[in-house]
Amino acid sequence: MTTTTESAPDIEIYIHKIKLEHVLEWVTSRLHDVKSIRQQKKQHHLIGTWENEPISILVFDRVVDGYTSVWFDSPKSPWKNDIECARDAFESIGHEVRCIVGSWENSQDPDLWWSISGDTEGNVIWNTG
Repeated sequence: MTTTTESAPDIEIYIHKIKLEHVLEWVTSRLHDVKSIRQQKKQHHLIGTWENEPISILVFDRVVDGYTSVWFDSPKSPWKNDIECARDAFESIGHEVRCIVGSWENSQDPDLWWSISGDTEGNVIWNTG
């Protein structure tokens, strides 16, 4: 993991067919002082710290097509962007991970995603409709 001063305003990844407890173990292994703030059936709100800065983390279990969303709502994190976070999650957990290629803009195809799975990594079209 690399820390940088330039980072995304937030990071969101989607992990395929993963048990919630494995997601929570991974998050806890990457951030400090992770605590659960609120738990609902499929939504878990956590707070942790990185470099003494608080990070709000939302985990939505099986939000779409069997993928669990993990959203780090902070510009401070162990990763500089979504792809770096996705690579770290895949290396640690071993399940396919998807994320947007960069910061989403209006001109960008909303179905174009980055996928890391097995020994392949690259663009995929993710059409959930």
